[in-house]
Amino acid sequence: MVDCAQVAVLSRHSGHRLDRVEIPRAVAALESSLPHSKGPLLGGVATVGAGLTVHSLPLAVLGGVAVAMTFIGPCPTLTPYWRTRRQVQRWQRFVADHDVLNLDSPELTQLADAYDQLIHATTLSGVDLPDEAAGVAHLAVLECTTLLSGRIPAGPAEAKYIAARTVEIRSLTNELTQQHLNRERRKDQRVREERHRLDAIAQARTELEHTTHVSALTAGRDLRARYHYRDFEIHHG
Repeated sequence: MVDCAQVAVLSRHSGHRLDRVEIPRAVAALESSLPHSKGPLLGGVATVGAGLTVHSLPLAVLGGVAVAMTFIGPCPTLTPYWRTRRQVQRWQRFVADHDVLNLDSPELTQLADAYDQLIHATTLSGVDLPDEAAGVAHLAVLECTTLLSGRIPAGPAEAKYIAARTVEIRSLTNELTQQHLNRERRKDQRVREERHRLDAIAQARTELEHTTHVSALTAGRDLRARYHYRDFEIHHG
């Protein structure tokens, strides 16, 4: 089973997105993953030698197959070195082609989380200069990816370097979030003020109508009174 590391990849071509993916984990010491058993290798070499000695082509071919199986065969106990080497090369190519944060590091995980939160904050309504804020955060992450090249922080200085950028990104996120909240509060206040204004207009009109006796209600009451008067005349006329 391939040992994988979770990394955050800073997108270069699709905006300021930070994608989280799993890739084969880099192994620092390839020598630590040498084949567990050299028996097949030594046996294959011996078989090749014996075949050449006795001029036996089938025997030499059999020995060559045994040697090849040691390095490229399907048996995982015989090929960990080359398997690990391919994983490391794949990791190195991936890091070379992308801006990568290794999320095995808590500091880098916090940086990636802070970045995602800021990018979300830039989509909120009422925020000022969202593209500039996203650009600053993008630059902060890029500075860390170029410093580390896919590895985790090696010491306190690098951890402090990353933490400073995490703090700055979070500060920008707080600013954007506060701008959004302030805008929403101002919007709610304007809605309340408009409702109050419209309600005051209705109240003033009602008072005016009571004073002048000019309104549809007054006209309706007068008309109903006339109806009643005519009915009275008809029945008692």
